[in-house]
Amino acid sequence: ISQFVSNIGSWMQGLAQGWLVYKLTDSPFLLGFVAFANSAPSLFLMLPAGVLADHLDRRRVVQLSQCAQALSALFIAIAIRMGHVTVWYIVAASVVSGVAISFSAPAYQAMIIDLLDDRARLSNAVAMNSLQFNLSRVLGPLLAGLTLSAWGSFWCFLVNALSFLP
Repeated sequence: ISQFVSNIGSWMQGLAQGWLVYKLTDSPFLLGFVAFANSAPSLFLMLPAGVLADHLDRRRVVQLSQCAQALSALFIAIAIRMGHVTVWYIVAASVVSGVAISFSAPAYQAMIIDLLDDRARLSNAVAMNSLQFNLSRVLGPLLAGLTLSAWGSFWCFLVNALSFLP
């Protein structure tokens, strides 16, 4: 449930981030560049992070990664609230989040089996994980659109930062 809440917040931020970058710059290039900045770390770090997830305390890796993602979202929320947000702040926060996700994703996936009391239920756990991820992919952007239209991008970033608390 906590991963579901966190994923909803992340999808909300993803939509709000794109909207904010385009609103600030009116540049399709910078919109794509921010998405690249968020995804590129996974290309280079996901494999080594997976190896580390097998050698380190997975729970701790996930906790540290989620702290980094929460602080990144909070940083942008504060910058928006203070009126100092720039596209380069968003790029930097995207890189931080991308690096954190590169470590969190393999550790979380490997940790699923650690959370089970009966390994015979592994297929159910994998199915539930897929369900929560895909359902959050639907609900996150929907809630982001509602939040953006009602209260603005600050709240999408703040909700994402708070979504890591559970």
